[in-house]
Amino acid sequence: MRVRIVQLLAGAAALAALCGASFGASVSLRASASVPMGRDVVLGDVADLDAAALDLAGTRVLSAEEAGKRAGGAGETLRLTLADVRAALNAGGVVGSRVALNGSACTLRVGELDARPAAAAPTEAGSTAATAADLMTGEPTVKGRIAQAMLGAFDAEAHGLRLTFDARDAERLNQPEGGRTLIVRPLSSAPESGRVVVEVRTLENGREVGVSSYPVSVEVLRRGVRLTRDLGRRAEITAADLEPFEGWVSPGEARAGLGFGVTQAVGLLTRSRLKAGTVVTPDALVPAVAVRRNEWMDVWVYRGGVALKARAMAMKDGGVGDTIPAKLERQRTPFQVKIDGERRGVVLQPSDTPGPVAP
Repeated sequence: MRVRIVQLLAGAAALAALCGASFGASVSLRASASVPMGRDVVLGDVADLDAAALDLAGTRVLSAEEAGKRAGGAGETLRLTLADVRAALNAGGVVGSRVALNGSACTLRVGELDARPAAAAPTEAGSTAATAADLMTGEPTVKGRIAQAMLGAFDAEAHGLRLTFDARDAERLNQPEGGRTLIVRPLSSAPESGRVVVEVRTLENGREVGVSSYPVSVEVLRRGVRLTRDLGRRAEITAADLEPFEGWVSPGEARAGLGFGVTQAVGLLTRSRLKAGTVVTPDALVPAVAVRRNEWMDVWVYRGGVALKARAMAMKDGGVGDTIPAKLERQRTPFQVKIDGERRGVVLQPSDTPGPVAP
């Protein structure tokens, strides 16, 4: 007889009917996390949430005052338990029977240690660097108009965008706009690197009187994390390997690292060898192995508010976010599971992948 994943869904519905309630969301408490000083601790800070629980991410677990009091100061830690999470959900009106809580306790650091200011990025010999805010101050000049155009191109604030020009262009760049019209247009097709060639067309009384081009290096001011030491390929990131910083980075690094901090990086693996001082972004890291080949794991099948947990064997190594084949106990044909925690995954819907079929 053919056995399909739809039977699991039917079993889940039957189970829900018998029990009168079922888990519709899964919340897994992390082993460690950190939050800024003076901000409420919400569920998304301290737990991994599956798709059905995403609406709970903003649920307040501790007030900023209570977190600071329990930790004892910036840079200190406190122990957050499942009882704290359960109390927060109850206070928020969430029915506890509809949320599956996993984990034991989370070591929560309140407030990051003071970040060391980033050293000013060196500029090439014979070049000059200034923020767009400085370049746009005073009488309008050619370089001021270039800075204005770059603000729109890179969607940045004037104080958070730094431009570096070749010193050999200084005389032309410092020319006042006067009664002329300057049309500025970036020519480069790789703005992520921050290396841009800018074309400036000069018009007088509606007539074009000159065209010039200038190489410009663009950097964006961002907060992020960087490595404190060299790491080899597939090395696991720990909190000691990272330090927060504020400094000038390329537009590509700024975009990739937006919202990415120590908490998000710890536990991941390096994709390749990285040097100390490297700005850490998600594309430089890969998920750690959450389940290994031939290891048993819990798999959940969801449909609406109904869920069924089964036991399955992983057929290859997988990290959080990976989709791997697995098979149920006493079944031979594999099906696809998306890993969402340590030895835990979600069975993809039958519409997404063929279900397990056995003779």
